[in-house]
Amino acid sequence: MSARSQLEWTARNRKRASRATSAGLLLARLAGRVEQATGRVEKVEAVLDVCMEDEFRRRCRPVRLHRGVLHVHVRRPEWLCETRLRWQQRLLDVLGRQARGLGVRRIEFASDGPVAKREP
Repeated sequence: MSARSQLEWTARNRKRASRATSAGLLLARLAGRVEQATGRVEKVEAVLDVCMEDEFRRRCRPVRLHRGVLHVHVRRPEWLCETRLRWQQRLLDVLGRQARGLGVRRIEFASDGPVAKREP
């Protein structure tokens, strides 16, 4: 390898010395993202408080909006299917009209609790 080609190879493959990002800067970025995400969920809650029925508000609450998917927590697992069938399309319609800027494309319902046993 000639001296010129060695220099060219070195110039192409040299990595810049990068400094590590400070923890404070990373935390500031993270806090900004959390604040932005919280603000979007609060906007969704405000629209739903005005447009949805009391029963929906008693059973459900929006918890996260990420990449166009609104995650809604349902209090009781046995209400999941009924809630999805009854309110999913209505929620999409309401949010499409009232909160178009949020870009909600899909709604996912979930519940954390155990399924209650039914009486025979």
